[in-house]
Amino acid sequence: MNRTVRSELLQVLPPLEVEAILASTGIIENLPVQLQDKVRSIFGRGYNLQMSVMIGFAVAQLPATALMWTRDPVMVAK
Repeated sequence: MNRTVRSELLQVLPPLEVEAILASTGIIENLPVQLQDKVRSIFGRGYNLQMSVMIGFAVAQLPATALMWTRDPVMVAK
């Protein structure tokens, strides 16, 4: 997410401001209103991308779990 957000923010803001925003998102309040909306939109897209990747990993785990499933569980003797 950070790489995507950083690259998109660099198209809108100077590098020093991008680093400041990535360090603390509270700095967004100091930007002009139009830029605030644009920066929030960029962060929103980054968050959505991150969630899509996480959902992809969760879905990929389902077949792996199904392949490990057995009717008779392996018991380990004590």
